[in-house]
Amino acid sequence: MNKYILGIGFSSLALVGCVSTAPVSTAPQESASEAEERSTEIYYPGEPNVAPEPPRVVVQEPRVIESNQNPALDALVDQSLRFISERQYARAISTAERAMSIDRYDPRVYLLLAQAHKFSGNLALSRQYAERGLAVSQPDTDTSRALQSLR
Repeated sequence: MNKYILGIGFSSLALVGCVSTAPVSTAPQESASEAEERSTEIYYPGEPNVAPEPPRVVVQEPRVIESNQNPALDALVDQSLRFISERQYARAISTAERAMSIDRYDPRVYLLLAQAHKFSGNLALSRQYAERGLAVSQPDTDTSRALQSLR
C-alpha cells in the first residue's frame, strides 16, 4: 500500500510541475496607488458617465378650466341656464348634473348647480357647490366672482 501512496504522491508532484505560470511582463511596473486608481475605474463603452436620477414623484394637480371646448357640455350648460331662467329648478339641476358627468372640473357647472339650489331654497347645498366651483375656477373671472357671491 505504501507503494501505491508513493505512486500517487509522485504523480501529483509531476502534475504540479506541469502547471504553467503567468508570463513575465517586460513592461515597467506601476506603483500601488496607480494600480488601485485603475482598478476602481470601470469603463462601459457607449454609456455616458452619468449617475442615475432618483425616482420622481409626480403629483397631478386638479385641472382648472374656465372655458370648455366640448359642444355637448356647452349645450347642457345652455339648457340648464334656460331652465333656471324659466324657474324650472329641478330640471336645471338634473341637466347640470348630466353636464358634471361629462366634465366635473368645469366651474360653470358648479355655478349652475349653486344657482339652481339657491333659487329652490336649498342654501346649504348652494354654498357647497359654490365652494367646489371656486376650487376649480380661475381667480378674477366672471365665473369665480359669481361663485363668490353665492358663498
